[in-house]
Amino acid sequence: DKGYIRAFVVKPRQPGSSTLAQATMFWQATLNRNFNCLLIALDEDTTANIFNMSRFFYERLTPFLQPAIRRSNKKELVFDADPRRPTTQQGIQLGSYMQFQSSSRIQVGTGTTRHGIHISEAAKFQPESTTYLEHSLMPAIHMLPGTIVINESTTYPTGHWFREGCEKARDGLSEYILIFVPWWFEPEYSLLLDKGEKFRPNKEERWLIAL
Repeated sequence: DKGYIRAFVVKPRQPGSSTLAQATMFWQATLNRNFNCLLIALDEDTTANIFNMSRFFYERLTPFLQPAIRRSNKKELVFDADPRRPTTQQGIQLGSYMQFQSSSRIQVGTGTTRHGIHISEAAKFQPESTTYLEHSLMPAIHMLPGTIVINESTTYPTGHWFREGCEKARDGLSEYILIFVPWWFEPEYSLLLDKGEKFRPNKEERWLIAL
């Protein structure tokens, strides 16, 4: 109701949270002028995979919906005029861009204006990366209508920064909401019992069932 999105998402592996978050950023960047967003993923491979998602989205847009694209180089998608091509052969010139970086190389934030940030697998980031996020990058995105921050991750024992953010969101101590997607929401993560097989929970499992 405030016009912006701030969310922590706790997820199992491969439920589609990264795809949905990146699709949200792509949707805003390709339908609005001057929407600037950043993806930060755990490593180079994951960063490349999420870049490929956005490139896939673009390539499969109906042609009349495709904005002009100036650069596409695995680090950024820039939706603006390409000076090498006639303007009449290009789509709408939005001036929006999407950047993609791994957590080991985040050196952007100070002096930039962001409207969207998608952070993927922050529970596995190194402490120096989360410190940079907390004190440099996150303050660069203002609490204004149309801005989006989605911080989604699986859990990890050393993910203190991500966990603290989730706990504050859960307890209503921040502007973020907490979205929890448990593994049992995914049918393929379960196994059917054999015919006649009985499931007998142990002591810990009985406690969890009661909880």
